[in-house]
Amino acid sequence: MSEVDARSWSIDDVLDAVFFAIAAVATLWLAWLLIGSGWHLDAVLVVNSLLFWAVLAHLAPAASAPGPHLALRPSTTSSAAPHP
Repeated sequence: MSEVDARSWSIDDVLDAVFFAIAAVATLWLAWLLIGSGWHLDAVLVVNSLLFWAVLAHLAPAASAPGPHLALRPSTTSSAAPHP
């Protein structure tokens, strides 16, 4: 890879990668605890399952889609004007 092709990392990129890695490890740890506790119908298991679902539901869209500020931004091209 040449120096031109290499991507420079800003401090924001590094912090984003670090927090993403921490969140991934925490999610895997929570899944391990949930699986390790067994599948008994217990109040603690229900709470753990709901917390796991909430964290996963919060993280999944952030990893796969643009944020609402990008999705709701108006288009820069106007379709109202006729094209020649």
